[in-house]
Amino acid sequence: MSDMLNVASKAIISSSSNKKQLYEEGILTEVEENPWCSIDLGRNFPCSSIKIYNLKTIDNVKVEVSSDLNEWQELSISSQNDSELHLQILPQFQIRYIRVSRIGYVSLEFSKIEAYVTDLIVSARDDALGSRMYALINGMIIAKKIGFNFGYVWKDIWLDWQNGDDNAAGMEIDPENLVFDEKFIMLYSYSNYLCNNTTLVVKKKKLQNLKELPYDYPWGYYAPLGYSFDDYSDENYRKDFKECFFEIHFHKNIQIMFDEVEKLTLKLGQFVSFHLRGIETIHGSGSKTLQKACYYKVFPYEIALEGIKQELKSN
Repeated sequence: MSDMLNVASKAIISSSSNKKQLYEEGILTEVEENPWCSIDLGRNFPCSSIKIYNLKTIDNVKVEVSSDLNEWQELSISSQNDSELHLQILPQFQIRYIRVSRIGYVSLEFSKIEAYVTDLIVSARDDALGSRMYALINGMIIAKKIGFNFGYVWKDIWLDWQNGDDNAAGMEIDPENLVFDEKFIMLYSYSNYLCNNTTLVVKKKKLQNLKELPYDYPWGYYAPLGYSFDDYSDENYRKDFKECFFEIHFHKNIQIMFDEVEKLTLKLGQFVSFHLRGIETIHGSGSKTLQKACYYKVFPYEIALEGIKQELKSN
């Protein structure tokens, strides 16, 4: 399971011996009455299983998990060998805390513990805001449709790929704590656990086929930028896209901006807007490195100007 998504790698570990335990060092308590160690993952994760390596003995060992330190679920062993102990977690059980303990006047010793997240759809674009949000919402939709867990990776960027050309600035993306609220980040961010990815489409042609093994990755799939599933209509996609967008918890400053836009919309009444893009494709040396897909997105300014003139005449 070396390629599994292990969310315990950045955990805070404490033990009954009051030692500061580093994750890489494993656990070794004193010989004492009912020794234990506690692993705090930092937030709740939809973990599916736990693996403990090189547990010195399994006699009188108990492994429990909790989301809040109040209610604990004891795990049963699903498999074991000389060096590994594998424990399953009930489906859809969110955990933050793991407690390993032994009964008696003994020590507790093992080299490593891993907590795995699977059945995951992760949005992880590293380009401009539009593509990121498109893939993020696609990830939310797919996860809902097939009963998987949703997550995202958010990379901070400031890219002057036009080499200082004043006609076209580069890309700058705010960090996730200025885009989303704290609750959304705590629920869905995998920025410290997975890398960015620019998946355009997934190979499987039906949504429900995504539930079948093997996945694209041991933990699941990266969310695609586009969608092309044979069992999912355009009409339903547009409906779900709108619903999922409004389920995103944005940072309060962004929400204030949305509220102001709503007020202005009500004040203006019916209006026509034009979304123009493409200046970075036309100006600067960066235009020589772009793919054809970027050129297809350039909005002709002549058409926009003519459209504006026609709207002004009719109103």
